[in-house]
Amino acid sequence: VSPAGPLNVPRTLASAALLLDGTVLVAGGQTTTGEDLDSAEVYDAATNAFAWLRAPMGTARSGHLGVQLLNNGKVLISGGTSGGQLVPSAEVYDPVTGAFQVVDSPGTARRLFGANFFELPYTGTLLATGGLDGAKAPLASSEVLFYPTLRSDKPTYAPGETVTLMGEGWLPGETVAINIRESSGDPDTNLTVTADAQGAITNTEFQTNPNRSDVGVRFLVTASGQQSRWTAQAVFTDGNRTFDQCKDDTNDDNVKDPCVWINGSINPGISAYHEGDSVAFRIWLDGLTPGSTHTVTIRNDFTKQTSGGVIVLGYDYLTHPDATETATSQRCTDIPGPIGTSPTACAGMSGPSTITIPSDTFAFSSSLSGVNAALASQAVATRETANPALKEIVLFGGTLTGITSISKVGDPNTASDSQSQLTITFTVSSGPDSAAACTGPANNKNCRVNILFGGHLAKGTTDASGWGSGRGASSFPGSSISMRMHLIDGDSSGAVNRSIQPAAVIPPLATPTLTTTGTPTAPVGGSISDTATLAGGSGTLGGTITFTLYGPNDATCGNAAIFTNPKTVVSSGGGAGTAISDPFTPSQAGTYRWRASYSGDTNNAATATACNDLGETSLVTQATPILTTLATPTVLVTGSISDTATLAGGSGTLGGTITFTLYGPNDATCGNAAIFTNPKTVVSSGGGAGTAISDPFTPSQAGTYRWRASYSGDTN
Repeated sequence: VSPAGPLNVPRTLASAALLLDGTVLVAGGQTTTGEDLDSAEVYDAATNAFAWLRAPMGTARSGHLGVQLLNNGKVLISGGTSGGQLVPSAEVYDPVTGAFQVVDSPGTARRLFGANFFELPYTGTLLATGGLDGAKAPLASSEVLFYPTLRSDKPTYAPGETVTLMGEGWLPGETVAINIRESSGDPDTNLTVTADAQGAITNTEFQTNPNRSDVGVRFLVTASGQQSRWTAQAVFTDGNRTFDQCKDDTNDDNVKDPCVWINGSINPGISAYHEGDSVAFRIWLDGLTPGSTHTVTIRNDFTKQTSGGVIVLGYDYLTHPDATETATSQRCTDIPGPIGTSPTACAGMSGPSTITIPSDTFAFSSSLSGVNAALASQAVATRETANPALKEIVLFGGTLTGITSISKVGDPNTASDSQSQLTITFTVSSGPDSAAACTGPANNKNCRVNILFGGHLAKGTTDASGWGSGRGASSFPGSSISMRMHLIDGDSSGAVNRSIQPAAVIPPLATPTLTTTGTPTAPVGGSISDTATLAGGSGTLGGTITFTLYGPNDATCGNAAIFTNPKTVVSSGGGAGTAISDPFTPSQAGTYRWRASYSGDTNNAATATACNDLGETSLVTQATPILTTLATPTVLVTGSISDTATLAGGSGTLGGTITFTLYGPNDATCGNAAIFTNPKTVVSSGGGAGTAISDPFTPSQAGTYRWRASYSGDTN
């Protein structure tokens, strides 16, 4: 809610009614001292100010009904109290004359009563029912007010189309003067029509300009009964304009689906939008002339303050429509009926024409303090840079030729709310490439364009892409975040607003911390495993942790993994959980490296460890087999001696060699040079066992000979 201009006089229990020109009539009420007022004033949103009405009301009153008469435009003022007494009279405010006019009094004076209108075929009828009488007793009675009406058969017309004006409730046979005023400033059109025996009027003399000079023009029609002295007003426009947005969840599972275009609000049941996503928008404009140039101004909610003054962001910048959604490929689906084109013709429209959205130069003031100190000097451009998505507006059926810089409506540093705004300029297709976008005879073509863009939902995260915890779109105060097709060719009469509820925006995912502990050391043939622990997440953790093992001796985890093992997270609540890999038995010694990756779930972001992270290395050591030998015990000189070596307790199929070394005779410490050296390949018997037998050696001298055997080892 933004502050509006103040009333000229404080008043309570007044009525407020919207007028056809977009202003609001505030009438009657009481002063701060309880005095009933007969004054009225009109609020104009364009100037954000109230202006006095020179003409007073017929009766000072408060607590009354004040409502615009449907299909008429006058405001009925009825009931209420004056000086503490029920007011039995009624009057209407006529925006044509700017004055109040007394009308037939109700049959029963009443206040706090219900009132509503009838549609066709009972137009021009207001039902007033119930309420309280002068003694404050509830009333059971009802009555109706009849009044003349005026309406057009359509709210919007194509260029060159005939406008049918009609109404009911006029005096039979009276002459009704019709004045048509154009927002373009072109001269007024004046017509007359005679009411039939039932008081109905119909006129088909007016036609919108075939040359399309009326496209985007708003027509205000005033009918004046020459005998009844009643007036009635209606409005219509030339050309269609529609503004849709993309719902991306068709089955309420929070999983993105291709765009389905809607012209209503996005609520939680049809949204899979997260903070950081871009809502896709689609504009259709028709009634355009080939080769003509037009502008569209887009305005969106930028900031809003909470009741505690905290600044929260809604849409922080614009993006390509496909930034996070499947939008452009769906642009020819669900085309609004008034646009009058088929999916086939839509698909054949020229384009896409794209234009880069300029970077938003806004940065919050460096002097922000208190609850908003964290926003001081924070810039939109920083968030734009952190998002690699394209920043483009897309158009089919023409060429985008210009785009303004981004401006702010309201000061985001101080205002209770603020908006961002930019204007694009485009030229409608002409010549051969306009065939699909333009219909009608050569001298009266009706062309249409299709414009698409995205609105980025601000992130309430603490990284470079976000604005800080609690400052993202899901925390936006109020019931909606709005995107507005604000002006067409500088005219706001066709403005359309689309909104997403903050509750429909999924808050940022928690990012749990993932730590792991692999088996630190194991021998070849032993098993190794990895244990992963998640902490700091949100709620009951779901998803999986996938363990991946690299090695041996793959220092960068650059080769193919030798073991991959997904495991379901076992949650312990409070955003914590664990998973343990299955054991793996290495067949080779060396350094093995683990990596663990968490898949994430609905509330938690995916995360992973890196190669060589702390605790992610398992050292697999070689086995140490037991080496025993048995030498020839005794032999005569000139006989031969030998040594037999046996290995046990090793790993797998033993390889390598055993080298036999002989010392002597009588070299008690094996300190002298060996007299015989004989390497032999190990003969493996599997299971970490094997043997080798030296060649025979024939001593030439008696004495004690000593053998030594050394095993070279192998990979394991």
